[in-house]
Amino acid sequence: MENKDMTEYLQSLIDRAAEGDTVQLPAGTVYVSRPLVVRDKKNVKICGQDTHFLHTGYDMTNREVQADTALFVLEGCTGVTLENFSVDYVGFVSIAGTVLETNAGENPYFVMRLYPEFEEMTGEEYYRTTMSFDSDGAPNYHCSLWENEFSVEKIGKGLLKVSCRNAAAAERLSIGEAVNIRLSLKGAAVILNMASADTLFKDITIYQTVCGSFLIGMRSGSVTFDHVVITFKEGTRQLMSSNADAIHIAGMTGKLTVRNSVFDGLGDDAVNVHSRAGILTSVDVANKTVHFVDGWSKEPTDSTWAQAGDTVEFYDPKTFLPKGTAVVACYTGDTLLLDAVPETAAEGDVVANLAYLPSVHIADCIVTRNRARAFLIQTRNVVIENCQMNRISLPAIIVAPDIQRWFEVGPAQNVVIRNNTMQKCAFISDPANMGAIVVKASHDAGYADYPAGVHRDILIEGNTIDDTANSAIFVSATSGLTVRHNRIGSFGTVKNHLPSGEHAVFCVNCTEVKTENNTCEG
Repeated sequence: MENKDMTEYLQSLIDRAAEGDTVQLPAGTVYVSRPLVVRDKKNVKICGQDTHFLHTGYDMTNREVQADTALFVLEGCTGVTLENFSVDYVGFVSIAGTVLETNAGENPYFVMRLYPEFEEMTGEEYYRTTMSFDSDGAPNYHCSLWENEFSVEKIGKGLLKVSCRNAAAAERLSIGEAVNIRLSLKGAAVILNMASADTLFKDITIYQTVCGSFLIGMRSGSVTFDHVVITFKEGTRQLMSSNADAIHIAGMTGKLTVRNSVFDGLGDDAVNVHSRAGILTSVDVANKTVHFVDGWSKEPTDSTWAQAGDTVEFYDPKTFLPKGTAVVACYTGDTLLLDAVPETAAEGDVVANLAYLPSVHIADCIVTRNRARAFLIQTRNVVIENCQMNRISLPAIIVAPDIQRWFEVGPAQNVVIRNNTMQKCAFISDPANMGAIVVKASHDAGYADYPAGVHRDILIEGNTIDDTANSAIFVSATSGLTVRHNRIGSFGTVKNHLPSGEHAVFCVNCTEVKTENNTCEG
């Protein structure tokens, strides 16, 4: 079966698996062209024998959504294990090279000399985003462009001319500087976990992703990641292994566990945990009913947003402070029938489903060379410990729900960040980079927009932090904060005109604060 598409054969093995069975994947390279669907299975293991999947269902020139780029789709399963295999795609998901020439004049551009493995690019591929890199592989944002901000023309073998709408992008680049171009973001995650519970992903290595690596969808239960590695295949000169998030949690219940894992060269966050926020369009206290739309799309939400028995919480959109909770009696898409509506609830308030705030334990992980964050936390009951984070453009750890742009929730409670090491994180000049560890109430910007009480009970202890643009630790909008036994090296290395850059630990709009035995050598 070498070099032959094995999708149908593997799908038949999965379909025949009964409760308690193990599906043994073939050894060696296995070609697939579309997702393998695991539907309504219970206590089934799908195990590789050092199996290497090579996915052919990806087109570098396709500008549309490529849904077939998923490898596994789990739907309605309980107790499924996927383990011991690696994944790559036929074709590049990103390309890289160095700057040969720059022109910041009236028609700004720069010329890239592609690394030899990418020399056969035709110029017709779907060029989605650019990103420049320091010599140590850290994304530096000297040139960060989205597809509507640049165009690409092949001008010779291995030579691409990148025309920019903004002269600053070309002006900030230097000759010889490394640049990456992501070829797509419009595809499915490598593995989708939809409405499935007690899932284990173990000993899985992913070398390229068209979009993200793992998407855990609404109404999924507990998930464990054990020794999951997203990294570069041997010998490549790619600068990004993943075009988006490694693990994106978009509304799961139960507990998320991530341990002994490596996230190297990501195009977005290593772990992003959140639920979706809605905006109230009308309130009927007498009839115990509220109408709402999705905060991001401003459209009615889908059928997974809530179900009877869930508890929802309402927030003041100006302060982000809670107004009260209610239990769902019935949900019909844009209408919640509740056991009672908080008396102060009003049109424009934010509503979130508390069922989708899983507890989180992240331990003994490495995150490196990442253009976004390591861990974006928007939930409760969280422990992040014994992790190493380095060369990350934005904060290593950010606790920050958002009801301004992304409408991802919720506010955090009972968060422990301890015994982690952060080196060269939040190092670029960016208003979001208030610290290597950031606790606030909006993702991308905002300084002291919300009062104490949005977040509650945060413990930051025993961390080692060095080489960060502003503060090492920045906390706002929190009641109940303890910062102790942290070791801080250099900070304030980039002047963003933020007061936080003058202090190793900076707190604003916080109450019940304790700081003790922190040391600073910077």
